[in-house]
Parts: sequence; structure tokens; C-alpha cells
Amino acid sequence: MDLPTLSLAYGGKWFDEKWEPQFNGKEGVAALNKYVELLQNYAPPGAANYGWVEIQNGLLDGHIAMVIDVEFMGLLSEDPKISKVVGKMGHTYIPMMQVNLDFLILRQTLLPCGPGP
Repeated sequence: MDLPTLSLAYGGKWFDEKWEPQFNGKEGVAALNKYVELLQNYAPPGAANYGWVEIQNGLLDGHIAMVIDVEFMGLLSEDPKISKVVGKMGHTYIPMMQVNLDFLILRQTLLPCGPGP
């Protein structure tokens, strides 16, 4: 999960139209507090220092149960050549607290799901 995505989900902005920093507004602070809570209470030890490769490898190896990241991570999780979690992940979009179209990028949440029919 990355803080910019979470901040956007909370309706925050990183910069205004004049490129003045906006991440310390109430939405940005709420997103940061949620980010810290998730890392402290639910992430693997050291996850705050994970880069994209560590997150991808952890998910595909089955060591990370949930990822909030870009849409192609879901595609990778379904590739039997590289993934141990084929057919075991669900995919959805990140819930938005409010819509902010200043910066639009497709993000999704990957969730473990039960066995199929």
C-alpha cells in the first residue's frame, strides 16, 4: 500500500494547482493515521521499508495476504508461471471516502478469497 493512494482515497491532495503542498490537510492527516495503523497492526515486520519488488514477491509467494497497489498486481497473481496464489485472490477497487479527480490512477485491492465452487 502506498500513502499517495490512501491519501487520495480519503479525499486528500499532495499539491494544489499552484504546486503548494497540501498533504498536511485533514484528509492527508487522516490517511497518514490510517497508514500508520495498518502498518503497525497488520503488516509484516519491516513492511514500512518494503519496496515494490518485496511486496510483489511476498504476494506471489503467498507470504502477504493483502495488497493495495496498482491494477497489474492482480494479473500477476493469476499467472501460474510466477504465482503460488493462482485462483486464491479476489480483486476490487479501493473504497473512496470521497471522489478526488485531481489525480486519477487505477488502483486496486487484492484480497484472499475462499475456494471456488
